[in-house]
Amino acid sequence: MDLLDAYLNHLSHERGLSPLTCENYARDIRALLELAGNMPLQDLRTLHVRRFVSTLHGRGIGGKSLARMLSAWRGFFTYLSRRHGLDNNPCLGLRPPKAPKTLPMALSPEQAARLVEIAENDALSVRDHAMLELFYSSGLRLAELVSLDVGGLDLSEAIVTVTGKGSKTRIVPVGSHAIAAIRAWLPHREAIRKADEPALFVGRNGHRLTPRAVQYRLKAWAIKQGVTSNVHPHVLRHSFATHVLQSSGDLRAVQEMPTSARRWYIRTWIFSIWPRFMTKPILAQRKNKHLDFSSGITPAYAGISLLCNTSRVVTAAAALRLNLAMPG
Repeated sequence: MDLLDAYLNHLSHERGLSPLTCENYARDIRALLELAGNMPLQDLRTLHVRRFVSTLHGRGIGGKSLARMLSAWRGFFTYLSRRHGLDNNPCLGLRPPKAPKTLPMALSPEQAARLVEIAENDALSVRDHAMLELFYSSGLRLAELVSLDVGGLDLSEAIVTVTGKGSKTRIVPVGSHAIAAIRAWLPHREAIRKADEPALFVGRNGHRLTPRAVQYRLKAWAIKQGVTSNVHPHVLRHSFATHVLQSSGDLRAVQEMPTSARRWYIRTWIFSIWPRFMTKPILAQRKNKHLDFSSGITPAYAGISLLCNTSRVVTAAAALRLNLAMPG
């Protein structure tokens, strides 16, 4: 077993990193080995690695990508020094070129609502409707969506259990629109899926959808629905967080909510932002129909609209497409 294979085995079995993360590490370290050529690793010095970084930067690789690569190289040399007697880490103290700071792109509430409102003409459009509703309303990562099994759903409790970064499990709420769309998809799924396939979202061949297939379908639907922005999977996650923040004004809640791993944490998040809604004028809208708050069944952070001023209403219902019971 060569040094790279030994390191990847360490990452996978000892540190418990996901296969995709290990693949990313392998790609970055192979780039280092390619740049080093015939030079032994123990002979590499800081000036050599600085030259490698300059070479990659000249090829058009940006600051963020170079920072990731340097981190992978640094970890690789740290492993070699601890396990294989290497006495030098040439990556220590090196900094990548500065990357321009840009805000993450997010769709407007109207664009997000238009994107997910797919006409269900066949089994695949029913699947895509359910997939996009869940993707957006729960703020899932692409890897979490494609790895989701039917067993991770609890539609009666309106929650879904997903496995994300670092193989960590978290529980997130599911909106009423997503629940309805998933219920419509499940009979089609049973007719399409292979007998031993546990995935919630499957393709024509009956097997789990790949990340590339989801990216392709999302791009195709964005064009078809008239959303002109460059829509990719992480845009939906950014849009989810942005629209929650617009509705609640609670940045800390947005930071905590996507990483929660326990059901009580979700409830704590919902309850923490509910008082904000009760201290501002509330205008409830749902397809030009007013919601009856007296019934006690009212969305906690989504089925309401905040009348922020005379000209603009931030509509969480249209944006997040969630319906949760009001805490009482």
